[in-house]
Amino acid sequence: MRIREGFPGPEVYRELYRESEEGWALRLKWTDEELGEHFADPAIHLLVAYQGEEPVGMAEVELEDREASVAYIGVVPRARGKGIGRALLAEAARLAQRKGARLLRVRAHDHEKGALELYRSLGFSLEEAVATYAKELRARR
Repeated sequence: MRIREGFPGPEVYRELYRESEEGWALRLKWTDEELGEHFADPAIHLLVAYQGEEPVGMAEVELEDREASVAYIGVVPRARGKGIGRALLAEAARLAQRKGARLLRVRAHDHEKGALELYRSLGFSLEEAVATYAKELRARR
């Protein structure tokens, strides 16, 4: 497995995004131009993990001043449990440090037990917990 920095093109990005994320669809709606503009921003770095020539995971790192955040991380289901997420996070930390960041943040929902365990095992600590509230609405007649 190896990790390369750089936007692999809209088709590869969309396929990785589609396969690695359940429930997020926002970026699948972005045009090729919108994706290109997003990843042309010098503050945004995309790390792509490959097994052989096949892309199997990615992490998007956003830099701002002395802080960095992993805005997105995902691994395709068939490649999970093989250390790819761990390797992507370690590379994200190295990249952020090289770029002068002193803090790296990553977000997870409390139901993502595997992700939470991974983050703790890599030295991340809970900074803030956010609760999401919902109210079911009845259809108007």
